Amino acid sequence: ALVESQHAQRIEDRAALRAAVAAEPVDREALEMLRREYLARAQATSETLTAHLADALEVLDPEQRERLTARIDAFRAHH
Repeated sequence: ALVESQHAQRIEDRAALRAAVAAEPVDREALEMLRREYLARAQATSETLTAHLADALEVLDPEQRERLTARIDAFRAHH
């Protein structure tokens, strides 16, 4: 659900940005509002993802967390 709502929001954000870019005269307040809204959503998403990560990590034993760390390292080595 989070990914779907973010996708829909990105579509709305692009439309709002296009309108702000095309506005005559330049609407600095509208651009600032878009920036603040974007940052607020990014912060909320980051907090949610961090909380979910912590929830998941709490149920793993140390060996499972070590395996997860190894998988993260392997993934990062390829990207």
